Amino acid sequence: MLAENVVKIGQNEIYDQIELFLEKKKMKSGSEKTKEAYYIDIRDFFRYLTKGQKDLGFLSIEDIQLGLDDIVNYQLYLKHQKGLINKSINRKLSTISQLYARFQMRGMVKDLSAFDEADRLKEGKNHHGVLTVNEVFQMADLVLNQKRGRKRLTKYYLLLLALDSCLRKSALLNLTWDDFLIINNDEVEIRAIDKGNEERNLRISREFYEELQQLKNESSTNKVFNISETSIQEMMNYLNKKMNFEKKRNIVFHSIRKCGVTFQYRISGGDLLHARKASGHKSLANLQLYLGETDLNVLGAVSSTKNKLDDELFMKVSHEELIEGIKKLNKDQILLLNIKLNEIRSKQ
Repeated sequence: MLAENVVKIGQNEIYDQIELFLEKKKMKSGSEKTKEAYYIDIRDFFRYLTKGQKDLGFLSIEDIQLGLDDIVNYQLYLKHQKGLINKSINRKLSTISQLYARFQMRGMVKDLSAFDEADRLKEGKNHHGVLTVNEVFQMADLVLNQKRGRKRLTKYYLLLLALDSCLRKSALLNLTWDDFLIINNDEVEIRAIDKGNEERNLRISREFYEELQQLKNESSTNKVFNISETSIQEMMNYLNKKMNFEKKRNIVFHSIRKCGVTFQYRISGGDLLHARKASGHKSLANLQLYLGETDLNVLGAVSSTKNKLDDELFMKVSHEELIEGIKKLNKDQILLLNIKLNEIRSKQ
């Protein structure tokens, strides 16, 4: 239930401050979903603090006072009883800490030492798995040919556009047909609103855009992808099972975006700036969490000089040997090679 649906009794100064806090967050982000996320964090905390006895619209000054161990105990509750990961716990406490700073400035609470007692929990890296391009194509074919599957075409093109555009799920679901602008016979521009209310302009081929037009047969709205997040999660559950992905790979819908960013990184010859542009990231450090690269294949200066391969070996082998070597590449590598060959052909 959203904050505006809570019934207030008379003039509740605490509730008013919570409401102002939420509206300020919404104004900054431009997103109703951001406001809702902050509201849920606040609602959950005060349900815990009041032992489920008070809704936000009924909180008193006494209800919001903190004991020295309250925040640490809340961390333990979120960790062991709710089963949240450290990153989620830290985010929730950040919300509460910001709200209490507001309370303190307005003289509603005086002592915030409970927050000093609670250490920020160590967070791991983003462990969402990275897919290969070929795996994404296989997934798309599976949903398109799924027997009795609903909105198969929508799911099919959602997967493909996620790979091609590197857009996040939320940005894809917010796309309308008005966001596409035909530039010329070869390209179409997409104007999308991504994370942080950032506008992103990217391009897809005119041919792919014409294919996407088929989606209008599955929806009467102006939305490109008329599908719920629940349906997307059910699709991913189906694909994880059908593709027999190991659980430790942690393949989620976001893995497709990571695949697209990794592909852009590789096709550019390892250009991080190109990959950052494709991903929309401002930070190179955050970008590197996305890339499906590993340090395990990197040799040191001494090791790499021993048994060193001839850099021009591919020019010295026979045509048959070269073809045989190419056949042993994975499909992503072959795709990159074909793209480069097509670029050479187009210049001739």
